[in-house]
Amino acid sequence: MMHLVRLYLMAFDILERGEIITYREADHDFLMEILNGKYLDEKQQPIPEFFDLVKALEEFKGVYRRFNTIGKTDGVEVIDDFAHNPHKLAATLKAAHLRGKRVLAFFQPHAFTSVQLLLKEFIEEFTRQIKKDDILWLSEIYYAGGTIPEHISSKLIYEGLKHNGVPVKFLPCRNETAADIAAAAKPGDVVLVMGARDPTLTDFAKQIFRAIKDKDYSKKPCRQCLMNVDKKF
Repeated sequence: MMHLVRLYLMAFDILERGEIITYREADHDFLMEILNGKYLDEKQQPIPEFFDLVKALEEFKGVYRRFNTIGKTDGVEVIDDFAHNPHKLAATLKAAHLRGKRVLAFFQPHAFTSVQLLLKEFIEEFTRQIKKDDILWLSEIYYAGGTIPEHISSKLIYEGLKHNGVPVKFLPCRNETAADIAAAAKPGDVVLVMGARDPTLTDFAKQIFRAIKDKDYSKKPCRQCLMNVDKKF
């Protein structure tokens, strides 16, 4: 079933103009057929032919970070995904809700202009997709270069979501966030790490997995965060 989830999300990506970045363009038609349910039976389960067809695609490295399971421990599954814009985030959260009782989601925006231009959409999609029993953790925007617009921060998303009653936290320190997520995780939960361009996100997902496995809930802020007085909201 994981094959279907990953490839569904890849198929979803191709509907967005200019987003063909994680797979071969030649697979466009096949991915669209998956999206449209061609390879599901009347019970919405994959037919045998489907698994034969996806074997080559699963070996293609571009699938990595598309709903990639880091590991499972104590009934908790940790998943790493490169979702980064409102539509991708919504699709990934929907898929995660199919796999667990609740979703503990972490999101790091990767572009200041994205938050500036799509602030309303980020707030709307998270408000729709984060359920009352879920929790969303936001970190500060990842700086990938370029000009930083004045007063643009993940705090704007946080404030909009708090206003809407969404269960959300803003913790810029990853060490504290990993411990906080680990402490909140319960059997049946899906932990979802989302974001793009930052090469350390997969390592962060692994850090959360280890914290859950080792039951390490100690919050040890890094040196940089110790210098940031205004870090919790």
